[in-house]
Amino acid sequence: MESAVRKAVLAACPKCASDVCDYLADSAVAVLEDENDKEAFQEALEAATAPFLEEYGVSAAEVAAFCKVVACAAFPMAKVSSKAAKAGTDDGDLLCRLPNLMMMYGGSSQPLLRNATLELIKGHRYGIVGANGSGKTTLMGRIANKDIAGLPAAIRVVHLSHDTIVQGVNPTTSVREYSQLRSASDSASPDDALLAQALTGVGFDEASLGKTVLELSGGWQMRLALACAVAQKANLLILDEPTNHLDSAGVQWLIEFINTRCVGGEEGGTAMIVSHDPDFLDQVCSDVVHFTSDARLDYHPGNFTSFKNTVLKGDQAKATALLETGSSPAGGVAEGSKMLFPSPERLGSTAAERKSPVLTLQGVSFQYNKEEEKSVFHDVDMQLSMDSRVGIVGKNGAGKSTLLQVIADRMRPTSGERWYMQAAVGKAARFRQGFDSETPEKDPKPLTESQKADRKRLGMQFGKKSKPMQALLGRRETFKGGYGESAAGSSKEYTYEVQWEGLGDAEISWERKGKILQCGCEAMLEDLEDRLWSAWAGVEQRPLSTEEILQHLGPFGLPEEICLSRKIGMLSSGQKIKLMFGAALWTRPQFLCMDEPTNFLDLETVALLQDALKGYRGGYAIVTHNESFVADVCTDIWTVADGQVWGKDAVSKNNNNNNNKKQRQQHQQQ
Repeated sequence: MESAVRKAVLAACPKCASDVCDYLADSAVAVLEDENDKEAFQEALEAATAPFLEEYGVSAAEVAAFCKVVACAAFPMAKVSSKAAKAGTDDGDLLCRLPNLMMMYGGSSQPLLRNATLELIKGHRYGIVGANGSGKTTLMGRIANKDIAGLPAAIRVVHLSHDTIVQGVNPTTSVREYSQLRSASDSASPDDALLAQALTGVGFDEASLGKTVLELSGGWQMRLALACAVAQKANLLILDEPTNHLDSAGVQWLIEFINTRCVGGEEGGTAMIVSHDPDFLDQVCSDVVHFTSDARLDYHPGNFTSFKNTVLKGDQAKATALLETGSSPAGGVAEGSKMLFPSPERLGSTAAERKSPVLTLQGVSFQYNKEEEKSVFHDVDMQLSMDSRVGIVGKNGAGKSTLLQVIADRMRPTSGERWYMQAAVGKAARFRQGFDSETPEKDPKPLTESQKADRKRLGMQFGKKSKPMQALLGRRETFKGGYGESAAGSSKEYTYEVQWEGLGDAEISWERKGKILQCGCEAMLEDLEDRLWSAWAGVEQRPLSTEEILQHLGPFGLPEEICLSRKIGMLSSGQKIKLMFGAALWTRPQFLCMDEPTNFLDLETVALLQDALKGYRGGYAIVTHNESFVADVCTDIWTVADGQVWGKDAVSKNNNNNNNKKQRQQHQQQ
């Protein structure tokens, strides 16, 4: 029968590449081992191969036709019979029950799930555990997308992880606008009364509804998303690492929300949770679902500690391995290897040079808008060098990430001065995509119609021959007041090469910064400065050849096979984080800013990151809630609270009186 199946696959795909045919044949044989019924075989084969074939542009109808041909070859004498019982009945306390579940992933011929049963009961809270690469995230994604045959239509799923909450959110979108958009179903407008009740229930007041979503801390973004889920009347919550970016108070609030919301009854819901935190799972889980080594799902009543003691016989190493959510063994860092960060491009040759400041901020304050009475932080002085090993700590919403963005020149301070002493600063963001979705100000985006109109109006008023600026072509340095080789007493000024809309090259002129700002071209100026900075730091001087890129990414735990054969979307969470680090360090910066770098990394990769940072010859500043990680790699702790910053090389100027000293002691004790 196996031979007949392979021949049928080859006959059905005469134009496919040999490796594609081999994969399809292996998949069909694997399905055949578990199914002895033609109809069941055909359905399982379709579920296993459809995601793979769709990547090659094969339609759903063509997939179904292919599977029917192979099924006829495997069961030539069988008749298609209707099943006596359909999967996914939804009576009583059962939310869904899907037997004989088959799930494949990517180009692997080995199924993630084979002949498994997915059973969810109303009001239960399931902790999903399994080895790296076992399929936890894949299963939850398939359920969220309703990409599993037989899943009841009555299930209303909301899938939450921190990167999906703010994915695609416009920087100007308010909390109120976001909640209305996310709470609307496909066929109806949101229930305004229910939405208002949900938002109030998670802690939002009228003033906070007017804030932009990206102003919120990670904890409040999670509250917002959960309120939207309540307004959507979701009966299945899928939570992927929900405690990432949450401080202890945020975690406790989330525990209470899940335990209150996910209970039995008509208004209750069910939860599926993936988390690396065993204490969190102990406090929220009523059941544990275990991805076994033979590709099945085992169900165990009780919390994670109960599962560890009864199933794993108390083996802590096995328990830890089942909670890891980073890269899979096949795609991760090889055993015994290291993650190595490249040395900075311009490395100080003496200890004094390494200790000299590469970045100084003086009297820096930050506010999101003029209407806010309180600054995120106020009148801060700080210095950073290539010897700096800074951990930035504080409660959610205190301003840790904002401070890091100001250091990294991703956000402009409201007031104060900032100097970079011939240094490049790299930024490793917090989310899987490789950029920080909370602060996309630097992401290139087209001008709005209003901005275009403003630029045209200002161009008519201040531009050359009443024309708006079209492009900035370059920058030059002008020195004034100095003579001789030393140019003593000189001052430096930048002027910029401007091309004007509708005017030829003969009309290109050199203009000062003030003129550019007058013409409403601040974003254009920032873009030019970014490009010049990148060129100076080595982006354009380093060849973008395949060989150079592979050589650079190898030490980050990304071997040639992965770099050349996989799309970014097919990488595991941990591999995406490694790629992000590789991108941040491409310019070989003198200073690295990292926002929650341990999120989505398994324990082995966290240990490798710790070793890489200890061996890194540049400086760094880290925002993280991982206290043990900070203690291991940071020698200076900066605390952000109540608009103030304090640490060895950072201080708010109004931090020196006795009241503030008492305040600092209280925060440190907390």
